[in-house]
Amino acid sequence: MPTPEAHPPAAGSMAVMRPRQMAGWPLRSLCALAIGLFAGVGAATRADDAGGRATAGRTLTVKIGASGPLVHPSISAAFAVAREGDDIHVTRGEYREAVVIRTNRVTLRADKGAVMRGVAADGKAAVVVKADGVTITGLECADIEVPDRNGACVRLEGRDLRLSEVYFHDSEQGVLTGGAPGTVMIEDSTFARLGRGGQAHGIYIGGGRLEIRRSRFLESRDEGHEIKSRALETRITDSIVASLGGVSSRAIDLPNGGVALIERSVIAHGPMATNRDLVSFGVEGNLHPGSALVLRGNLLLLERPGANVLVNAASSAAAPRVEGNVIVGRGQAAAHGRCNRVYGSRAEAGLPPAPVVPERPSTAFLDRHLAVVEGFLRGACR
Repeated sequence: MPTPEAHPPAAGSMAVMRPRQMAGWPLRSLCALAIGLFAGVGAATRADDAGGRATAGRTLTVKIGASGPLVHPSISAAFAVAREGDDIHVTRGEYREAVVIRTNRVTLRADKGAVMRGVAADGKAAVVVKADGVTITGLECADIEVPDRNGACVRLEGRDLRLSEVYFHDSEQGVLTGGAPGTVMIEDSTFARLGRGGQAHGIYIGGGRLEIRRSRFLESRDEGHEIKSRALETRITDSIVASLGGVSSRAIDLPNGGVALIERSVIAHGPMATNRDLVSFGVEGNLHPGSALVLRGNLLLLERPGANVLVNAASSAAAPRVEGNVIVGRGQAAAHGRCNRVYGSRAEAGLPPAPVVPERPSTAFLDRHLAVVEGFLRGACR
């Protein structure tokens, strides 16, 4: 008979027993040990899940008219059963539906040609995100309108959203967030022909942190801004923000300031822009602590007839640093800063005629145009 010290551990215990210790145990005791060990592993796994750690997820496929194991006929049906970590794969097709995402850390991954069109959930957006850590990639969205005149492709009510390779267009708004959205990351995406009544915009970020990489914001309509950000930190790099023929307001509006960097991008004010400001900074007051704006290494086009203002900054904000840019148009010459090259027209700068949008400025482009600027080649403004 085993000694009292060699009794099987209680259910849920993870103590390790050597085979010699288990010799002579009755079958019932061995079964109890096995059940206890499995229960302990299950409890540990559930504890990990509750603690917010990433869990391995499934791939749920959405295909119009299809159903089966892990296959759903609609986007909303797939998200209704989604678990944390799942990947929702949306196949090609036009989806006349909207969805509310309530599950943390899921991915909506759309094939090219997968379009959400014309339907808003909760009177807000095609995709209402109430969860944290959601990724949306490859999705096209269009024709979203709501009674409040701010219908968005994505409405973020949770925190931390990543958008990659999306195409949001011809709606009242591309993205709309509340005041505490965490980090919003946008990369390799296009936003076009968005805006409504000067109150809805290409994107409207209500706080947190915004980072935009390698993306395009084009032809905002009905006096909307291409980008409006109240974020504490805004970074726009390697992107194109151009009103072209759109009846837009500002290209970039940072009404409460923040720490902002606009770099290696094309920022263009078109002939039909209704606001003279290309970029505004802190003009609504309530500046975030440490607010500072840097525009560096950009191609800036001021092509609105009449007055053009490169940067309209609040008098209470630190003076913007506008350095090492190529500027076409002579509006607000006093604010051009240091080490910039200013041209009166596209032809003078050797750029293609309007309404063609030039390529993002390469290092070679900047070196060529800024070589004659005092201080540039010796690195004073890099």
